[in-house]
Amino acid sequence: MKLPNITVEFREEESCALGRISITLILGMAAHIAWMYLFIFNGPRFFFPNLEEPGKLFFISSLITFAIVLLSYGIFLKRARALFKTLEQRRRNRGIAAFLVFASMVLMLFANATGFAPYTLSLVAGITSGIGSAALLMSYGVSSSVCDLPTITISVSVSLFIAMVAFVLVTKIGNAYPVICILFTLLMPLAEVMCLKRCSHNLVDRLEFNDLTTPVHTIPFATHVCLPSIAFGIILGITRARVAHVPYDPAEYNDIIMFALMAALFALAVMLGSMLFQRKNNNFSFRTMLPVSALLLALLVIPACNQMPYVTFFVFGAYIMMEGCMWIFYSDISQTYRVSAFTVFGFGRGSLALGALTSYLLEINNVPVYDSMNNVAAFIAFAFVLFSFGRSLLPTNAELRDTLKRGRMCPALISADELALHEVVNMSRQTMRAIDDAQANALKAGKAEGGEEHPEDKTGATPKPSTATAHDGVHKQGIFKRKCSLVAETYLLSRKETEVLFLLAKGHNSAAIQERLYISAGTANTHMRHIYRKLNVHSQQELMTLVESTWVEE
Repeated sequence: MKLPNITVEFREEESCALGRISITLILGMAAHIAWMYLFIFNGPRFFFPNLEEPGKLFFISSLITFAIVLLSYGIFLKRARALFKTLEQRRRNRGIAAFLVFASMVLMLFANATGFAPYTLSLVAGITSGIGSAALLMSYGVSSSVCDLPTITISVSVSLFIAMVAFVLVTKIGNAYPVICILFTLLMPLAEVMCLKRCSHNLVDRLEFNDLTTPVHTIPFATHVCLPSIAFGIILGITRARVAHVPYDPAEYNDIIMFALMAALFALAVMLGSMLFQRKNNNFSFRTMLPVSALLLALLVIPACNQMPYVTFFVFGAYIMMEGCMWIFYSDISQTYRVSAFTVFGFGRGSLALGALTSYLLEINNVPVYDSMNNVAAFIAFAFVLFSFGRSLLPTNAELRDTLKRGRMCPALISADELALHEVVNMSRQTMRAIDDAQANALKAGKAEGGEEHPEDKTGATPKPSTATAHDGVHKQGIFKRKCSLVAETYLLSRKETEVLFLLAKGHNSAAIQERLYISAGTANTHMRHIYRKLNVHSQQELMTLVESTWVEE
């Protein structure tokens, strides 16, 4: 009896793949977050201990300016992108932003040492730090938004861990030697510029479609992003203030440092675990990290957990995970839907800052509702209400797709019930090509008729051969990019998939794509599989034919 030789092959279809990690992006983000902890949150301890009331003015003006600048990036998108269009402009603006951050720290040190015009200098320092930190944060947002989702998660989680370690250790050293803490914080902007220069070169400067993003309906998109961000911003604000309200014995400071480091390590493990096991689900970071954060805060009800140094572990762990959730949330939207990072991080981080500002204003004005949160039960109840509101207001994939202006529905991304609502998806490729061919023939016929009616204009408008050749080359390249952009919008490809599509359509192989886009072999192959599935093609030649057959206006 002859038995058939059957080979069974199982291949798990990954929703995403791990890309090449940018060490400079991780270190740069860690430096920015550590600077924020050391100067913005811990400034009254080392930089301006003698300026209690002016210090509050500095913090308020810094948060207001920070939020206004970020929201302006989202509202005035075209003007904001014009400021960062070329490589020279990006480097110059990052240098200016780092200088503004450095100047704000020097101004606060000068006001604290001399007592000269403390309110005026605090206001100016707050404005300069808000402008500079917003520009630097947007640079990190642009770099992280072009990465794949697992890469984003790893970069954010490791950056938060390094930032917390740096904050704790520098604060420990600063208690004995304050000058070292001040010098370390002053050098942070310089380190950020160096890291941004390198990671931007690897991640952003090589991209062809960095400026060709999908436009959105501003008001619906801002509503979906801003409302949950404000809720989570208030949670971050009250969580940060909770640590300050718990008294502690200076002899327990070493234990507090140890529990803070344990909280950072625990948050790192939770974020990486959620990426490994939940990344195929929508808003996977919130599905895991929000319940864990809520659980950590709920444990404060136990009297032993609400005392130093144990409260440090629960509060810091929840804070780090919520901060990581928001970074992943914004980067994922920008990467998946090809929405500009200026729009996503502008509205998102700007609203997050407004939420933190609201929490701080309630704290310093002794609002009865906020004062009642000194009671741990009231604090947890208020936090859980905000958790519920924030989680319920998170946008779904369908809601985000509805905010896109030109992105047409892709069959691979929507269910069978939704297909009936979008007839454009049901149109076969043969029909679309027939329409494109008919439009192209009509355009050629119109040009031919125009040329016969005015032959003298055609003769007089003939450019020199060398100029015509160079102009045609640039013109053809622009048409080819617009064809790729149209295909990406039609099938709703992500930012990285659009870049891979462009290189595949030009005939590049997997090795060239890995080198050009700074991604690993597994990431390149995964993106190629996703592109073939979404476009319903089976080879690179079919993909090239599809792109070439796409008609765009010349």
